[in-house]
Amino acid sequence: MLRGKLRAEEVTEPDDNAEDSDGCFALGSDVSFRKSYQGRALRESLLASSTSANATGTKTADNNKFLGIINKRYVRTFSGLLHATTSIVALVTGNYLFLRVIVLNHPYDNRHMDSTATVFHISTFLSGATLLLFWNKVQSWQLSTTTMAQKGLSSTQMQRFNRGRGILAPILSSIYPLLYRYLQKTDGQILDYATIPVPRLIGASVALVTLYQYTLIRDYGKALFIVYGGSKLGFSLHLLWSGSLTSLRDEYPYAMDYLEKEALFVTCCVEFGFLWFYLYSRRLVTKELVQSMCKHYHPAVLYVWVFRLTVDRWWNKLPTSMSWVMALNSLLTVLFLVKMIKSLVGGPAANQVPSKHTFDFATEKEQKGGGGGGVRSTSIFEVQSPRTGMRSSVFESIAVASRFERVVEEEKIRRD
Repeated sequence: MLRGKLRAEEVTEPDDNAEDSDGCFALGSDVSFRKSYQGRALRESLLASSTSANATGTKTADNNKFLGIINKRYVRTFSGLLHATTSIVALVTGNYLFLRVIVLNHPYDNRHMDSTATVFHISTFLSGATLLLFWNKVQSWQLSTTTMAQKGLSSTQMQRFNRGRGILAPILSSIYPLLYRYLQKTDGQILDYATIPVPRLIGASVALVTLYQYTLIRDYGKALFIVYGGSKLGFSLHLLWSGSLTSLRDEYPYAMDYLEKEALFVTCCVEFGFLWFYLYSRRLVTKELVQSMCKHYHPAVLYVWVFRLTVDRWWNKLPTSMSWVMALNSLLTVLFLVKMIKSLVGGPAANQVPSKHTFDFATEKEQKGGGGGGVRSTSIFEVQSPRTGMRSSVFESIAVASRFERVVEEEKIRRD
């Protein structure tokens, strides 16, 4: 079609000896030359445009291919399906094992339990690894009972936090349990007795990833790094020191049991929350239902997990590199319980939303609908700070309660 268009617009070369109808050679030659020049310029422009379009199309097609072979759209679709499948498997098997191992205290003493745990850890690892392809598309919002504006968080900070807990936390939680299962099958001959110090390389790699995870989480709440990555950092540092997974297992056998139980706790919380976020994004559930489910599920899982480890007397069985993590976890749980009890016995005064003259933590809807400052009643799964009036669930309380109270105190001092 392009060549036909060029031929239709093509003009012959001027003939200086050809006389026009009036016998004027100069005028006829000049007009003919201009037409010929315009025709060649148009032809060259169209050919250049066609070549550029073909080159751009080829370059775009190459950029859309993964490793120059497979279309990236197919890779993303497959990764999305794999992530959805492994997330559901991890959530189902994780809750099943949480009930059996943590609630009922059944050990991994049979083939069925051990196989289920292996499936759980593999699914957990894949659910996080497949999201690496969607690193820049991780959600930058949350459906908590306190808004991002009230927490002083931007969408970028929220996205970084979701990367740290939604992508890196599942990967880190499953690495060491899977390594120990592989270690049991090979009797440590490959990992511990290789020429290259494989255990130390693994420990260094996991430690670096956990430190990067801390940079992602710290803006939301530094204390949450203790929940999502602290124990892996401690275990990795200990592995760097000892240089042997086998000796570490033999010296501290409960350390692996702790990592197994922590993986159940972390994965169940992460997968449960993001499952409800996904349902909400597809408008299958309401925001209030998501908040209610997470507000009840997360604290219940936390309390049961800490209670089980306390019954196990973790302080006598964990190395120092990991015991500090569980000590802080226990402290944070106790602090939250204290706040919860205060909010329950505080009476009507605890259910007051602070006025805007103190600090505008409450939303406009809550202040208009409160009729005197009253808001919804406090439950055992939700805390209201007596000084700020802020309501939050367990993880929000751990992350941002101290920061809110500090800001309110500074505001009061400034006004006084």
